Amino acid sequence: MEGRKKLKATCNLEAFIKAFDNQKLDVREKKTVQKKGVVYTPEPVARYIIQCALRNYIREKRSYLNFPGEDFFQDGSHQDFFKENLVLKNALIEEIKEIKILDPSCGSGIFLVQAAEKLFQLYNMIMPGRSNLEIKKRIVKNSIFGVEIDKKAYQVSKLRLMSWMLNNDESHVDFKGTKIDFGSLNLIDGWQEFKPNIYNVDFLLHFSSKHEFDLIVGNPPYIENKKMENKEYKKKLVKKFSTAYKLYDYSILFIEKALNLVKLNGQVCYVLTNKFLAADYGTKIREMILNESIIKEIINISSLPIFIKSAAYPVIIFLKKTKQGGGDTMKVKNIDKLSQLDDPTNLKSQELSLSMIKKLPMNVIPISGNLDLITRLHANFNSLSESIKDLKIIYRPFGFLDWEKNFKHISTKKNSESDLVLIGTGNVGKYHILFDKRIKIAKRDLEIQYFQFNDEYREIWQELIQEKLIFREIAKKLTFVYDPGIFTNITGLYFLRIPSFDTDDLFALMSILNSELMDVVFKTLFGTLHMSAGYLRFNGSFIKRLPIPQRFPKSLSRLGKIMQFLSQLNHDLPLISRSNLIKMEDLDSWLNFYVKLTNSLVLLLYLNGYPLGNVIILQKLLHSEKPIPDITIKYNLPRFDLINHGVINDEELNSHLIKIRDFYHEFCEKVKSEMDDVNKFLKYNYLY
Repeated sequence: MEGRKKLKATCNLEAFIKAFDNQKLDVREKKTVQKKGVVYTPEPVARYIIQCALRNYIREKRSYLNFPGEDFFQDGSHQDFFKENLVLKNALIEEIKEIKILDPSCGSGIFLVQAAEKLFQLYNMIMPGRSNLEIKKRIVKNSIFGVEIDKKAYQVSKLRLMSWMLNNDESHVDFKGTKIDFGSLNLIDGWQEFKPNIYNVDFLLHFSSKHEFDLIVGNPPYIENKKMENKEYKKKLVKKFSTAYKLYDYSILFIEKALNLVKLNGQVCYVLTNKFLAADYGTKIREMILNESIIKEIINISSLPIFIKSAAYPVIIFLKKTKQGGGDTMKVKNIDKLSQLDDPTNLKSQELSLSMIKKLPMNVIPISGNLDLITRLHANFNSLSESIKDLKIIYRPFGFLDWEKNFKHISTKKNSESDLVLIGTGNVGKYHILFDKRIKIAKRDLEIQYFQFNDEYREIWQELIQEKLIFREIAKKLTFVYDPGIFTNITGLYFLRIPSFDTDDLFALMSILNSELMDVVFKTLFGTLHMSAGYLRFNGSFIKRLPIPQRFPKSLSRLGKIMQFLSQLNHDLPLISRSNLIKMEDLDSWLNFYVKLTNSLVLLLYLNGYPLGNVIILQKLLHSEKPIPDITIKYNLPRFDLINHGVINDEELNSHLIKIRDFYHEFCEKVKSEMDDVNKFLKYNYLY
């Protein structure tokens, strides 16, 4: 280093750190870093997590002592309290002397410095008058531990801790500029001798420690399975971690390892993407969490501005390690603004029963909605897959990959009587098909047209030509439509087929699955998997878990047919000649009435015995085939020349309309107050 000016230990370390932080924020938007799952934690979030984790840990360990209020550890203003409470003071001294805090993905050291600072405040509260540098050195040496796989972030985390220890003194500024030169770190006096407990290794595979940790905190990287390009590395993870299940997210393995490293009754507090709370890949980690820890609290922070662009939808989860799980309730909170973290006492919370969560399918952990409703339904009704043994849910019928090869089978002309009609996600509406909407897939823009039979697909073809229900993979609500056996799809839609069901059963099931109640159930169970703009992924495995009754009333079947008929007619009406139709006073009013009636009868079916009010007429309608009219389902226009694509004639169309109109006029006013009572019950008790 001769000929080069050596920087003083009091150089502007903060300027170097700030330059790195600015650089990492610029890089965060790039796809190369997104593959690493990097989402940096705002300091207020890290500070809040450390504060809550420390408070909860010490309070629970010394539960027989009376700690100050919720602002304990927050403002450092309790010296007088500790002067008068020597037992508490001595207990706290023992705790903080021995406490060990680990961040297993420490990045540039945000959590480490927040933890060190909070411990420093505690020392000053209970042992005022000590040398600041002496206290800080003790904290860094004995209490703070970090792991970071990225070399540069690892160096900056050390630098940030060093800067904190030196009191962030910017009065002597030697470092200038915003470009990072990591070689200049060697010029900092004392850098080589500064050896905090921070390790530049892979936490999951290569980190081990002689210590057991009291607190493990942090923001593990979020990496979807499909974005893990190193197959050998993935194999090693599957071999080492029991929770590396299906298309697991990288971050959940950090939970498993943390539960192995943390002390009994220690705390694990992570910022994690919320998908593991409901997704299939989270089944085993949820089981481990419920069996080996207590969920103390989950805080939804996905609405914070910093996370909106990342599409990570994170939550903060607080776990307490136990021998056999346990606990009575967990708290759920929502945070929309960082400023709310400054006064956590004002955060509203909802308490959820952990015993109820264990009764839910696949141990799904919902963080919104009404668990009382969900647990009641799952206590009284089996899931769809349990109730219907021959249930088949078909997705991507012609293979998961290599979509391009299927385009050669698409044609505007029919090739044989075995041809099907190709539709896309956007063509499926609730109870109807949007025939005029174009299909956009794999950079293609297509109109609905024939998908010609190919002998290669003979086996799956036998399923597709049967009557079935179709539902969208991506939508804002459950969206089902009946298919007489003429439609197919490449991706974006699911086909639900039940060989033992007749047409009436399928229409009754469709009425149930399209109902407002079932939408509430789905969003409570799987709402954490939401996408941007309020869209949800309606995965087939999720649909299988919905509670379904043992019987399917004919009334719901008839209403399902009416809803499909009216919905399709409403969509096709601009193309239909009205001169031959009876006068329809208000088609929208008819639709609204039948939607409301269907929702009311579905609610009665599921919540029989609940105080729903005076529902005598509705009860009779639910359990009787009559007087709800029975109609046949055909299409309004001759769009395709296929056997099952029946087209309704004017006489049939008018006959259906007359029946639907007459029932509407007879019962609309009779059941209006009953439907209002039922829907108010649903709204005020279960909608959120």
